[in-house]
Amino acid sequence: MTGIIPKPKKEIPKYQDILFYCSLFLLFAILICYFAFNHFENKSFKEFQAKQSELSEIGTPEQKQAEKRVLIYESKIKDFGELLDKHKYTSVFLEKMEKMAYNDTNFTNLSLNVLEQSVVLRGKASSFKDLGEQLNLLKKQNNIIESVEMTNMAMDKDGAVNFTFNLKIKPEAFIK
Repeated sequence: MTGIIPKPKKEIPKYQDILFYCSLFLLFAILICYFAFNHFENKSFKEFQAKQSELSEIGTPEQKQAEKRVLIYESKIKDFGELLDKHKYTSVFLEKMEKMAYNDTNFTNLSLNVLEQSVVLRGKASSFKDLGEQLNLLKKQNNIIESVEMTNMAMDKDGAVNFTFNLKIKPEAFIK
């Protein structure tokens, strides 16, 4: 018996109808905009190609040849500028090393390998205390020296200490 009595239809609220029609309107607006933008993009691209082909036809063969030469020189100048920017100035490093010598220490030999950024530094200190001070001074130069390793140390007949340091140099050491 429950299926015989008709039930009243639920009435849809007004705001749901309004939202439905607004969303349909937005969907159609988006579709129209999509096709309009697509049309204008194709039209602009065709105009661009036409202007580009028109520009390529302008000029005499001599002007085109001159333009090619200018572009080649421009490329060479750009490459030279990049090389100059990457150049490592060893003189800058040597000036910095000169300032790192402790009072009673003399550097007698310096072998610099720029590619590996390493230095073998030989020298002579008047005492072990001065050698220790020189080692500390080099270790404090952490802005240009990455690591310091003492590989050789010997006292000569005169009481001076001969030493050899291996230094690992940072790339910043060669920048002006």
